[in-house]
Amino acid sequence: MVAFCWVLSTGCCLAVIFGAFGMMQKGYVYDVVESALYAGLHRTVWAIGLAWVIFACCHGHGGPVNTLLSWKAMAPLSRLTYAAYLSHFAVLTYNTGVTRTVGFLSPYYVARDFLGNLAITLAISAVVSLVFEAPFMTISKVLLKGGGKKPGVSKPQLMDGSTETTKEHFSGNVDEEAPSGESDIAAESVPNLGNEQKEEISNKHSYENKAFDAVT
Repeated sequence: MVAFCWVLSTGCCLAVIFGAFGMMQKGYVYDVVESALYAGLHRTVWAIGLAWVIFACCHGHGGPVNTLLSWKAMAPLSRLTYAAYLSHFAVLTYNTGVTRTVGFLSPYYVARDFLGNLAITLAISAVVSLVFEAPFMTISKVLLKGGGKKPGVSKPQLMDGSTETTKEHFSGNVDEEAPSGESDIAAESVPNLGNEQKEEISNKHSYENKAFDAVT
């Protein structure tokens, strides 16, 4: 099934590229139906062919095609694709508008026109991307993320004035949190302590446990 889809995708793309070859030959008689079908469907057929390439690469069926498209050298060009999409038609329109003579169709002239239009389009796309696309993407990120700051709960201030929230700070470098009522037992087990001192130790442990639970 994968092989069939690759064949179908390749056939769609090749049909779009070479489908108009016969129309450009000398002695071709213009056919309204043929021209209408090609003009109305060639973009849709091209999109179908590329859709399979994207799907196959995303699901591990891309093979060498995925390796080529994942090449790091492609990363700079991938950032210019949208700007190139917006500007390439203006380049083609201007190129057609400044033409004053009948062109001679040959592989060399076609390749020269293609490479020339590609270079001009990429140059314009780089300027458009740097001047418009990149700044607005940065602004949108700042607005959507709230300036890069994540909302959170403010840390409670402890008795010693610090805001440290590690468990060691709360429990006096003890690895495990003391269970409920353990602070009272510990205070009772210390000799030579008055009732007020024992109550102060118990309240301090209780406060620190509650603070640690609040921030974790």
